[in-house]
Amino acid sequence: MASKPESTIVAQAIKGRLYPNRDQATALHSMRYLLACIRERVKAESREYYETHGKSCPAGWLQKEIAQPMHRKLGMRCCALSVVNVVDTVRRSYVNWWKRPDHCKPPAKRHPDRYPANIYIHNQRLEVNPARGRIRILGNKVGWMRWRGGRWPEGKIMSGRVSYRGGYWYLSIQFDAPPPQYAVPKVEAVGIDPGIRAMTMHDGEHSVQFRRVPERSKKRRRRLDRKMKRCKPGSARYRKMKATRAKLMEREANVRRDTSHKITRALVDHAEIVGYEDPSAKAWQESGMFGEASREASPGEFCRQLRYKGKWAGRTVVAVPESAASTQTCHECGERTPHALGVALFRCESCGHASGRDANAAKNVRRLAIEGARAAPPEAVT
Repeated sequence: MASKPESTIVAQAIKGRLYPNRDQATALHSMRYLLACIRERVKAESREYYETHGKSCPAGWLQKEIAQPMHRKLGMRCCALSVVNVVDTVRRSYVNWWKRPDHCKPPAKRHPDRYPANIYIHNQRLEVNPARGRIRILGNKVGWMRWRGGRWPEGKIMSGRVSYRGGYWYLSIQFDAPPPQYAVPKVEAVGIDPGIRAMTMHDGEHSVQFRRVPERSKKRRRRLDRKMKRCKPGSARYRKMKATRAKLMEREANVRRDTSHKITRALVDHAEIVGYEDPSAKAWQESGMFGEASREASPGEFCRQLRYKGKWAGRTVVAVPESAASTQTCHECGERTPHALGVALFRCESCGHASGRDANAAKNVRRLAIEGARAAPPEAVT
């Protein structure tokens, strides 16, 4: 029933923290700011070209007439491939915007100081030394730095990207390597209800709930927000608390990302068929009640990880529509019983079945996933 992995080599990525010294950090900050200046200039020229000629601007003209002269004039220490990557990213964003029939205004302009660009590094300018725990970026322009990640790249390095978030430097490395080894599945199928504040999983015998939002860190962030409102904007105390809040938000993001990766890996190891409720993430984010919670839970990213990890492991991953796997549909008899949004216990008026509302939805997802996997041809299932 499970599909075999299509390739023995897959594209992977790992992210770790960089530890530059003062001179290296100054050089990296300068590179990101200058790349942002080129990005904003390319945006302005692309918009002017489109308004004048009525078509998208050629990438070669942007590179030759705009990006390369600015690169030489600013005397950037980074390689020209970062400039090429910035121009290509901006052009693709504008091309997608022009293709939309309902476009009314161009993508928002970002100030280079507030929104610097990340540094793209080609594999020829990125050297790795796992024995010493060091990474060399752009040769002698930046030099060797300590890098700490979950693991070191095991295959051919393709590229890297340097970012700065929450007062810390990070380096993401993209590489091609064989997929990791997955365990033998223990159960036939598992159903997942990706709730907003918690996720519920049911494998036919047990129901498990996972919390994906760190509540303690959220409370601390709210306290910082209240204190910042009492401070004068621009003061030393305000800047200090703002930096503390940025570090706290980065830590929250790392915790959510780590939790999501661990849960998806455990689910793919556990079951042969993985069914998940395809959430309407856009509707959640636009709602006034679930907007913040849905962005923190990141259901779209969770489902994306399930799909590619299931493909690597050769599992059958089935997306169940949200309307079919409703929390108000009884798992035992299939009758629909409306419940208010705040009611956590499901009770069927037809057969009297009572269970947790999320657990009932997870059971429905599991049943529909098994039916979909058996009915669909192998090539139609992820």
